[in-house]
Amino acid sequence: MYFRFITRPDPKTLLRVAGWLAAVGWVALAVPCAADEKKVTVSGGVDASGSYRWTITNYYDSPIVFVQFGHYHGDMFLTPPGWKREATYLVNVGVPDRPGVCTAWVDSPKEGIPRYGSAEFGLRMAVISARVGKGEFLIRFADGTSTVVTGVTLPVAPEKIESYAGLIGFALLFAGLVGLELRRRLRARRAMRSASAGAAAPLEPADPAGQGQ
Repeated sequence: MYFRFITRPDPKTLLRVAGWLAAVGWVALAVPCAADEKKVTVSGGVDASGSYRWTITNYYDSPIVFVQFGHYHGDMFLTPPGWKREATYLVNVGVPDRPGVCTAWVDSPKEGIPRYGSAEFGLRMAVISARVGKGEFLIRFADGTSTVVTGVTLPVAPEKIESYAGLIGFALLFAGLVGLELRRRLRARRAMRSASAGAAAPLEPADPAGQGQ
């Protein structure tokens, strides 16, 4: 009887077994997705005015208490109320022209970004424009853990070839103008020499025989 059950299962039994296997498979697939779920997201970037704004959303159990990212040619770092901030190499008189770092933090987790909460950070740019590129945000939580969000739109320093492109273009333009001026002067000198040579040439004597005819 048992052997016959194995070789000829009841259709209802097959449906129950199939449903059980489907449920197990769904759980097996769902567990890795939950484990790989991002703790935090950073969205945003450059706006129409040329400044930058980012929205940080927390999906982790612990509040966000620390945010840090790099910048180039920013002149004012903007943070949510209650957050302390510090920024290096903001554009100002006497400040070296080099990439800097923006750092924001809170002293108490109660002032941080809670789970499923969001906060906006910003960076006003100076008149000098930086290149729009990609960078990282370092995020730390109140429980001591941290994560790095990559691929965020940030103002970055231009490559060396880009920084020299303007100077090279100006030098080529200047060289072209100098070449045109030298060519114009050379033509003028040739014209003056030709005119002088024509004026100084001796007149040919008249043919006496021709005068009597």
